[in-house]
Amino acid sequence: MSFGKRVIAWLIDVLVIQFILQVFLIGFLNFRSLYYDFLLNQSERMDVDLEAIGGIFFESGFFFKFAVVLSVILSWLYYAAMESSKLQATVGKLAIGSIVVGEMNERISFGKASGRYFGKIISSLVLCIGYLMVIFTEHRQGLHDKMAKAYVVDKERLAAYLAETEKNMDGVTKIA
Repeated sequence: MSFGKRVIAWLIDVLVIQFILQVFLIGFLNFRSLYYDFLLNQSERMDVDLEAIGGIFFESGFFFKFAVVLSVILSWLYYAAMESSKLQATVGKLAIGSIVVGEMNERISFGKASGRYFGKIISSLVLCIGYLMVIFTEHRQGLHDKMAKAYVVDKERLAAYLAETEKNMDGVTKIA
């Protein structure tokens, strides 16, 4: 799968993840607002310091830290769950017609997909050379793909290859 197509898939996935993240964050802000109103009501009736009962929930910077942690968790679950599912691809990869497979063209496990996701951190170090490897390696693998022993392949070409291989194997078994 070419580098350009993989960039397009990545951009689509970023949009999907951002949409999901925004839904969670808006829900969190609504919950926080309701909680703040509740605490404000309680502090007026009991003459209690709002900051004392609100705790870390209203600390400056808490929302930013929460958003970063939530973003990492959602991204990891999105990539690992989608790539290890029966679809074998994220929404972006499906849009460009590619899937993620293991060394024997099999569906990868959630653990392997997780390793591939966290390997992207290493791929992004030092000017994203791990991603640029897709341009230069024989099987168009990035560093994170090599680490997970995974491949991003064109779904139609893989299906044709497997059909041809099966056809050739039928011929071999008939001879024997």
